[in-house]
Amino acid sequence: MIVDRANNNWPEATKIANCDVVHSYIYLGALNTGGCVDEIKRRMAISRSAMDRPKKIWGNRNITKATKIRLVRALVFPIFLYAAETWTLRESEKKRIDGLEMWVAFSLSSGMCRSVVTTQLSVLWCRA
Repeated sequence: MIVDRANNNWPEATKIANCDVVHSYIYLGALNTGGCVDEIKRRMAISRSAMDRPKKIWGNRNITKATKIRLVRALVFPIFLYAAETWTLRESEKKRIDGLEMWVAFSLSSGMCRSVVTTQLSVLWCRA
């Protein structure tokens, strides 16, 4: 299998038997396209669905905020940050990531005002 982002390996690929030229593939859970934009979008979607699954936990007022933060750190952030060390981030990707963080914090704060959500963001990344 050959990943060809520039579409210039077609002649060489036809000479090799049983070889396909692809523009993207998933290997060990990471989307390989030669860039990171699609992988970031994919990771964000998977993280949002992981955050949406236990809705009863996030809405339960008997579960402490510290426990909910520990659950987010254990269930949501590892999914998003898998293979993140290989990403080359531009400003648009940084804004997308900030948006995901705000969405997670807003989900944890149960619709509180913006100042509570920003405080919640600092708590998410620091030890609680």
